[in-house]
Amino acid sequence: MTVSKGVILAGSSPGRPPFGAGVPAPLAPVANRPIVTHAVERLRAAGVADVAVVSAPALEGDLERALRGLDTRQLRLSGGRDLAGALRAAAPFVGDDPFVLQTGDGLLGHEVEPFADVAAGDGPDTVLLVHRDPEIGDTERLDSRRMLRMADVEVDPAGLAVAGVSLFGPGALGRAQTLLQNRPQVTRLADVVEVLWRAGGHVHVRMVRSWRRYDGDGQNLLDLNRMVLEGLETDREPAVGEGTRVQGRVVVDPTATVRASIIRGPVIIGARAQVEDAYIGPYTSIGADVRVQGAEIEHSIVLDGASIFHLGERLEASIVGRGARVFRDFSLPRAMRLHVGDGVEVALC
Repeated sequence: MTVSKGVILAGSSPGRPPFGAGVPAPLAPVANRPIVTHAVERLRAAGVADVAVVSAPALEGDLERALRGLDTRQLRLSGGRDLAGALRAAAPFVGDDPFVLQTGDGLLGHEVEPFADVAAGDGPDTVLLVHRDPEIGDTERLDSRRMLRMADVEVDPAGLAVAGVSLFGPGALGRAQTLLQNRPQVTRLADVVEVLWRAGGHVHVRMVRSWRRYDGDGQNLLDLNRMVLEGLETDREPAVGEGTRVQGRVVVDPTATVRASIIRGPVIIGARAQVEDAYIGPYTSIGADVRVQGAEIEHSIVLDGASIFHLGERLEASIVGRGARVFRDFSLPRAMRLHVGDGVEVALC
């Protein structure tokens, strides 16, 4: 029996810079689309046909726009904003079926094989997807060790960690809700796994290559962007202007204009973007209505409406926010002039 239902927890926690307090992590963009949309598509690729996204009411509008055309269900988080509240919201959708539970702020590092027979029949109540992460945070490390002990897995010093994707067997959600009803607050996946385990459930693990999540750290977002672009697929040659060389996997929106430039993939260039006399290097996402002229960019995210002109140096491993302008000013007196918002990081190399 295939696990055909998936629940994505979009949450309500706002991100930190570079996007500020108004952008929840699942809506942060990688490869020109919110993280949560890639999560939905990867679950579908793994054989999960029916996907629901659980979120707070304040996010419903933004999520509806982000998920348009993906045929997902939206479930409202009410009666508690913790994990237990999210599972209550998902219970009517899941019923007694096996299901996949994923946080909406991250992605697995490769396409997962179909989730068939791993949580069916008399199999385990929980299947944890595990990866190696030597830089795992203290809280996640403690949670991972706690859950891996339940699966009788010896934790090694290399940083074995539980990813943000787990599978639960038939009837597991109903049992977990019953067992958790007297707990005042449940915020950790480890709490859910533990109550099932203490009630006689079995916990198994499956190794995956990697898991990355956006927690407000710009480097993590760049890693997610690279991860998605590594799987970029294109079935046609991009339409570019005279004097442009395209190398590798490159997707250029039909409404974008690219002239006299070198584009070295994997790269994605969004709608109505204008790129001229530029070099766009690997692992770069250029958003909608972006203008790039006389500049070199590599391993970066340039968000909608930004402008980058005549920098004189290559822009690398950077995130340029919506509507931002980055340019070299040749006026005198020569000086560095910055308009920097709260929490923004500026590195002078």
